[in-house]
Amino acid sequence: MITDKKKLIIACLLLLSTVLISLPTLHNGSFGDEFDTLAAAKLMTKGNILYRDIFSHHFPFSYYWTTLMFETFGVSVTVARLSLVFLQLIVFFSLILLTKLWIELGVVSLIWGVLRVFYFGNMVIYPSFSAIFILAFCVLGLHALSLEKDPPWYYWLVMSFFAVLAFINDPLSVYPAVIIGIFLLIKNYRYGLRFGLYFGGFLSLFLLSFLIGGSFPDFIKGAFHFNSEYYGKYAWTDPVRVKELLRQMATLLDLFQKKWFSFNPMRPFPADVTMVDHWFFSGLFYRLSIYLCVAFFACKKKWLSGAAVYMLAASILVMKTKGFYAQSFNLYALFCFVFLISKLVQDIEDKKAFRKPIVIGGVALVLIFSCLSFRAVWTNYIKPENDYENSWAIYTPNVDLFNTLSCGLEDVKLAAYPGETVYYWFTDLEPVDGYLFMWPWVADYALDDVIETLSDPEIKAIVLSPNEGQIWGYEVKDFLSPLHEFVTQNYVSYNGVVFLSPALKELCPVK
Repeated sequence: MITDKKKLIIACLLLLSTVLISLPTLHNGSFGDEFDTLAAAKLMTKGNILYRDIFSHHFPFSYYWTTLMFETFGVSVTVARLSLVFLQLIVFFSLILLTKLWIELGVVSLIWGVLRVFYFGNMVIYPSFSAIFILAFCVLGLHALSLEKDPPWYYWLVMSFFAVLAFINDPLSVYPAVIIGIFLLIKNYRYGLRFGLYFGGFLSLFLLSFLIGGSFPDFIKGAFHFNSEYYGKYAWTDPVRVKELLRQMATLLDLFQKKWFSFNPMRPFPADVTMVDHWFFSGLFYRLSIYLCVAFFACKKKWLSGAAVYMLAASILVMKTKGFYAQSFNLYALFCFVFLISKLVQDIEDKKAFRKPIVIGGVALVLIFSCLSFRAVWTNYIKPENDYENSWAIYTPNVDLFNTLSCGLEDVKLAAYPGETVYYWFTDLEPVDGYLFMWPWVADYALDDVIETLSDPEIKAIVLSPNEGQIWGYEVKDFLSPLHEFVTQNYVSYNGVVFLSPALKELCPVK
């Protein structure tokens, strides 16, 4: 029998391997939402305050974490993305120490290091953080349901801390937190109370920091008022999703859709990340992992754990789960898969627990997972399509152009719309009025104010104002027409897309 000390060594080796397996894909891909995080964090290192000086309608954790990393280790994409890898390791190591699931969690960490690239999980976008934190408190909650004696007080402290971090990263993570809280109450009312009290305490500290910093009204305005009044017209932002939770439970986690049954092992991966899981070897695999894990607990007559596994999956699916939003559900399902296989191997001599249908299902899962893993290794390591050159070098010409047009002058502002946040990151130009992007929902809210600021005769500004393209089916020429009309009439055109304010043109007469 392997001792706990040897298991810990193996777990540490698996976590170290996670770092090694993550390095080759560290710079794979680029994405506007990540540039928003990077550019905002870069501005925050200069003293700008989130929500007050920098507009965002997301919750703050990803911005704060990235800013902290920049302040500590320097401003670079490498620092940001590598910090996400080490955050994952810290969280997983904490789980390993608290649950003694040495090998299982080490293997999950290693596998996710490969698969996460499919879902932009190597990027500092908020779903990447949510996946780690949601898995953390779900694993701790499920483990507590199986314990025969009370966990130590710090167990609940760590669990609630991860739950609060998930909440301040994405408020919809409250659904799996509430579900696990309910099951803990059923198991032992003291468990649920401790988790709830610690959660409330940490959340109060977070809100208190906003109040002391004086940015609480700006946070409410950006993260709540804007989402309900403006973004809600374009996307589903209703926080009350009980009907969706019940629907997910009733439909077996949205099983009855053709997209999960696309059987083509060598199917090329689409450029549209939202289509990655529309596949037998990904979307269906994750759901089968949940079903078989529930069945395993049912065979063991651990009804509470089985029900919790299923309802947690449904509660995570209440959140956005397409493309890069799918990280939380997929990582949770991956844990269920590894946990199931581990238990089947351990119980191989236990004929009562070793039910033939579950074994057959486990073998099928391994075969499906093997195909997924092969494609992941091929796409991300052997024949990468989104390496550094393809993902980053394409921006160099425009970055050079903006640096040239600004002549190195101070206080030059940039309005790169509708969503070219990449240029705030690669240049030292700050956004007009703190708006890094001008999607249709932001244009409804802020476009008039931006135009008013650009009307100042003293402002030194560069405006990127294309008059073509679509965002979610909305024509750029329509929702940005007031801006394009303004710069066409009042600014100096450089190439019909880039415009310079008269004040900047006078000080920097670049041809």
